[in-house]
Amino acid sequence: MYIPPVVGGIFGGLFISAHDWRSSNVDLEPVLLHGMQIERVSKFKYLGVEIDSNLNFKHHYNVVERKLNCALAKMYAIRRLLSINVMKTFLSAYVVSTADYAQKIWCVQSDRDVMHLQRKIDRFLSAYFLSKNCISKKDVRKHQYERYSSVNPIKYLEKLDLLTILESKKLSLIKFIIKNRNRKLCKGWFVNSNRGCSGRINLPKKPNSELFKQSVMWSSIEVWNHCVQKLKITDVDEVGYDSFINECKKLLVLDGARFYI
Repeated sequence: MYIPPVVGGIFGGLFISAHDWRSSNVDLEPVLLHGMQIERVSKFKYLGVEIDSNLNFKHHYNVVERKLNCALAKMYAIRRLLSINVMKTFLSAYVVSTADYAQKIWCVQSDRDVMHLQRKIDRFLSAYFLSKNCISKKDVRKHQYERYSSVNPIKYLEKLDLLTILESKKLSLIKFIIKNRNRKLCKGWFVNSNRGCSGRINLPKKPNSELFKQSVMWSSIEVWNHCVQKLKITDVDEVGYDSFINECKKLLVLDGARFYI
């Protein structure tokens, strides 16, 4: 159980692990602030992110899924009228932006759950590009399942230069470390480095809690060490920011291809 302190006269919230038996077996005392009792809620919205008491962000995940379904349904209706450039603009503005917003925070679900959202985008891309070559509606209905299941969405993602939700999340975690490398947040992270951003980062032997394993810090370190090890980089500063990000992007795309095999 984690109780944030009072900061600036505002109580942050009370968060309990999803598997903590105390959350269902102990009656928590009311929280008072300046003599007033704070209302207890199971979730609340902050800066567009639905935060729940367990910090598993299942509710926000469902919100993102509903928004994707709504946006894609409208795009399905007009897909035959859209050119590739216009379709990509619509997809980026109404679909990808929804999944990308604050994904470092809420996207703590398993890879399987994240790819469940990605499959919705993949199915739309398959329907869009296949509809350009469809002649007979009868033929489409008869062989729709076979046609869609035999299509590999990777080539469409490459054609549009789009990353999957999982790839975009991991790339944003890498940028998070680079952005904060000279701050106290990252002090002592890097192995044998007295300056800025070097190579591998020290991972704690055991996470302190389940919540910590789902945190941005833990996820960032895991992704960073994976990319640095695979790319055999000892000093990111020598490689250069743009080159390093491009190499990480290529590596993440290759890693993401295994979900389509």
